[in-house]
Amino acid sequence: MSGKELGLAATDGRRLSVAKGKVASSNARSIPKAIVPGKALSLLSSLPTNPDDIVAVKVTPNQIITRIGRAVIGSSLVEGHFPKYQDVIPTDCDRSVEIETADFLSALKRAALLTNEESKGVRLSFADGALTLSSRAPEQGEATISMPVRYRGEAIDIGFNPVFLTDVLRVANADTVTFAFREPNRPGMVRVGDEFLHVVMPVNLSSA
Repeated sequence: MSGKELGLAATDGRRLSVAKGKVASSNARSIPKAIVPGKALSLLSSLPTNPDDIVAVKVTPNQIITRIGRAVIGSSLVEGHFPKYQDVIPTDCDRSVEIETADFLSALKRAALLTNEESKGVRLSFADGALTLSSRAPEQGEATISMPVRYRGEAIDIGFNPVFLTDVLRVANADTVTFAFREPNRPGMVRVGDEFLHVVMPVNLSSA
């Protein structure tokens, strides 16, 4: 926590998500940095709540306790040191495009139907005014989906595991997302305003 802002980060080594939120009130200058089990936060997010509900959080040296409404969830913290995730966030993405979230998610789902263990990637081909998603699976066939986007610049192909992108689009909670990238062998980044970003490693285009 920094001032009135709370930051959360999660990574599995192949993707990174960073979210920020506002702190309604606090009786402490700061909350100790803590590594919280994902299962505890997944349980918290699955509770039936209203968007305006306040979540109370208490962090001790070895435990986190959260309360929302009549539900209280406690969990032990994970020991160890969290990676320096700030170093992973790209700062040199020189290409970006704003994409309709629902259309992008739908196209990724359709392209992902023709991926398997041997060919996990979906190829994203950006050209002036258009994005083409393509995938292929041996002995099954190929898929090609095109959609209009507001992209202007040099044509480029970059491959990603579609699951890593659909996961973030499902929780984006925004009409549009900004997709930023630089080169086929560099991480891509999905931004939702100033409060949420998702970094994902690309896959080899020979398998996309």
